[in-house]
Amino acid sequence: VLHDPTWAKNFHHFKVARTVLRRRLAKALEEEDLESASAMQLAWESAWGCLKEATPTQELRLAAGRHLIPGACVRHRRHDLRAVVLGCEPWVRATHARRMTEEERELAACPGPNAYRLQPMYCCLLDDRDIS
Repeated sequence: VLHDPTWAKNFHHFKVARTVLRRRLAKALEEEDLESASAMQLAWESAWGCLKEATPTQELRLAAGRHLIPGACVRHRRHDLRAVVLGCEPWVRATHARRMTEEERELAACPGPNAYRLQPMYCCLLDDRDIS
């Protein structure tokens, strides 16, 4: 993924397309256009938004994070913290990797020593009610 020149383009296009779809879905619901909202909900639940030139591997990787777009409310699996996604990058850049704890690197490095660099990076704003 790090050496695939199309990954970053496909990742960003997918996230922008999903963000636009989510906004249009919210607007259709607000306007009580249930027919349009129903069709958009089906697209939202699928991996809609992939470019045609995306490889099957890229499509699978994008589909895994299809609900993680800017503005989405999330809950961390291990730490049980609530947050809002502010932005995302197609992979962990060196500046972010230096901020990761050794435990985070080890947990994400199952397939290899630098596998954590292949994971998308999501910047989130934590809910301060969960921080003690």
